Amino acid sequence: MPRQVLYAHLRRPRPRSENPGATRLVTGKGQEAYSAAKKAAAGPTAADAYPNVVLSRAADALGHHPEAVSALVRAVNAKEPVALVYQELIDVHERAGNIKEALGWTDKASRVFADDPQWRPHKIRLLRKAGRVAEAAVATQECSLKTPDWKSLCERANRT
Repeated sequence: MPRQVLYAHLRRPRPRSENPGATRLVTGKGQEAYSAAKKAAAGPTAADAYPNVVLSRAADALGHHPEAVSALVRAVNAKEPVALVYQELIDVHERAGNIKEALGWTDKASRVFADDPQWRPHKIRLLRKAGRVAEAAVATQECSLKTPDWKSLCERANRT
C-alpha cells in the first residue's frame, strides 16, 4: 500500500475514545499520547489492532510518519479482525481517490465479518463513485430486502 495513501488517512480528525493515548491525542497532548500509545502497543499487545491504530495516529501527530504507517500495517495484520481497521482502510483509499481499492476493502470486510450489513452502505457509495450506478441500484434494492434495518442508510448511500 503506497505511503501517501496511508498518510492521507492519518491526517483526518479522530473521535475521542477510552484509550488513554487516544484521549491525550484528542486533547492536544501529543507527546504524552505517543508515549502511552507506544507502551500500549508493546509486549503482549504488540500485534493487536487497536493499540496499533492509536499508535499510528499518535506517531503521525508528532510527524513520525514511517512509524505511523508501520503501526497501521500491524493493525491490519492482527490475529483478530477489527472493523475499525477495515473502516479506516476503506476511508483512506476513498479519500485518496483509489475507489477500486476501497471497494476491494469493502469486499474483504464483508467476507471477514460474515457479510455484516454495516459494509453495504460503503459498497453502494463506492459503486456510485466508480460510475457503476446500475450495480449500486441493485445492491441498494438487495440491502432493502435482506436487511430492512439498513434500508435508509443504503438508500442514502445510493444518493451520494
